Amino acid sequence: MAAPTMLVRAQIGARSVGLVWNQRTGHMTGTLLLQPAGALLAAGSVVDTAVTSWGKTLEAMADEDPIAAASVTLQITPSSGHAVTQHVQGRRDANAPELAKATTDELVARAPRASAQLAAWFSLVIDPNRAGEPATNPAESAAIALGVLDGIDLGASGADVLRFATDSDIKRIVRGGYVPADMDAPADEIDGLLWHEVGPTYAEDGKEVYEHDGYYSLSYVLRAAPRHDVAYDVLLRLLSAGKFARRVTLAYRVLSTGESGALVERELNASDAREETRRRTRRTTTRRERVDAKRADKTAEEEALGAAMTQWSIYVTTTVTDPADIPAARREVEKAAKLAGGMRFRPAYGAQSAALALGLPLGINPLL
Repeated sequence: MAAPTMLVRAQIGARSVGLVWNQRTGHMTGTLLLQPAGALLAAGSVVDTAVTSWGKTLEAMADEDPIAAASVTLQITPSSGHAVTQHVQGRRDANAPELAKATTDELVARAPRASAQLAAWFSLVIDPNRAGEPATNPAESAAIALGVLDGIDLGASGADVLRFATDSDIKRIVRGGYVPADMDAPADEIDGLLWHEVGPTYAEDGKEVYEHDGYYSLSYVLRAAPRHDVAYDVLLRLLSAGKFARRVTLAYRVLSTGESGALVERELNASDAREETRRRTRRTTTRRERVDAKRADKTAEEEALGAAMTQWSIYVTTTVTDPADIPAARREVEKAAKLAGGMRFRPAYGAQSAALALGLPLGINPLL
């Protein structure tokens, strides 16, 4: 999947930024490393503001012609509670008050024995040929990509932007996708890898399981979205730590004004055609048909008032080290998916390696 890509190191002032250049399409993909703030303890007004801000961020992408697609990925890796103990012990002050030390010891003792490491990133696929002045060489393409990436504001969307991902960051994330243990590899070891070396050394793509370098991954794709309104925490169970490593990717493609209008028109025409067929056959309208017709009219009205339209999907990958754990990992994902507000997922039959690559900052997006 990543064969046409090349990793490029670019500069924004004194900052180094990694870009993945697809030499076949000309697309440049930049990545922002994120730190999700969390919303479970936040006030309702704060959550509403974050959700609204994210919607406006997606809407603003429709006005940026070079933006081809975007994705948000959260990677949840289980870890033992010993990491908390070691973290605290290494920072204790021997001269601290006894009450402070006793309180810290009690908190550590009561901390869950199982925790998780969370990594999150936002990737933007940019087509330099759609800019006002199309790029004529890779350097100009990189400059356009950096300008667009620098203009993305996620500050009010409930996630703090740590920094632009460097070329080393991208190599670490991609390598960690195939060999999870290498996510914590020494920096010099990651820096020493060439781009073609960050992929799997050995891999076998099965119908429902992808074997790569001694690991086994199962990937799922969204089959059907909820047909009702959902709360902001609809994906909470899917993003909660489990027994096995999990990566969840939300892929987006914001449609241009022309595409949105054409899509809405097709939906209205299809709704009218169904109604005409029902009238001629004297068939009673089903409740679902009535709901679909109302939604088509509402969507057309919102689009006419200037709302942007977005295609989106969700991809989930879970990885295990022992093939005997595959059934348990499958049950864990499927149980979490059932609690995701009515979303329905299915295994990525015959495309497991491709589905895994979708969750990495490689610029591969099936919505394009």
